[in-house]
Amino acid sequence: MPMRPINNLSYHGIPVRLRGAMLNLTDMWRAAGRPENRRPADWLALE
Repeated sequence: MPMRPINNLSYHGIPVRLRGAMLNLTDMWRAAGRPENRRPADWLALE
């Protein structure tokens, strides 16, 4: 029987969506407690 790919993950009990081999980073931010100084909208400003 072939192995099925993992498509449901959780981090600290918070579901993290996957698209192929990529994790949803916004879901990871939520699972990390939504730190205000690391909002996803600010990620594009980083070098």
